[in-house]
Amino acid sequence: MKRHDAKIVLKKLFDSFGKTSPTIPQVEVYIDWAEQYDDTVVNSTIDKMIKGSKRFPVIADLHEVARNERSMIMDTSKHCWYCGDTGLVPALYRPNEVSTIPYTKYLACSCIRGELMAKHTPSYFERFNEGLQFQDRITGDETIDYPDLFNGWRHEIIVNHKEG
Repeated sequence: MKRHDAKIVLKKLFDSFGKTSPTIPQVEVYIDWAEQYDDTVVNSTIDKMIKGSKRFPVIADLHEVARNERSMIMDTSKHCWYCGDTGLVPALYRPNEVSTIPYTKYLACSCIRGELMAKHTPSYFERFNEGLQFQDRITGDETIDYPDLFNGWRHEIIVNHKEG
């Protein structure tokens, strides 16, 4: 969640528990918490805490509820063929000074799980301009997730690289 949005949502939390003049350091700790999660998780967590807590929630309580909220959102979300529901899409890179064989990096998917990863991982679809690295190898059979298809192609490429 972005800082500005976090301040608005957290004001609702503080006001609900009668904390009209919290200290700036206290507010900063709660903003830091909110910035770790996406908007849906934070809003849902705050609503649950307001409705279900008798006292103002501590950060540990917010983390516990937020983790539960995040897992419920993920469990009910649509299956992602691109990442196989991991939030990460594999990409194959050419050998360089660090690796003498082609190597794999994982980049953030555009699904809900990938959005969580995107805070710390570059986006796959920005890197490959809204397409797939091995688009030309896809035969239209989408019963196997892209990461599984990728692993087969990766193995073939590495074997050919070693033989070549």
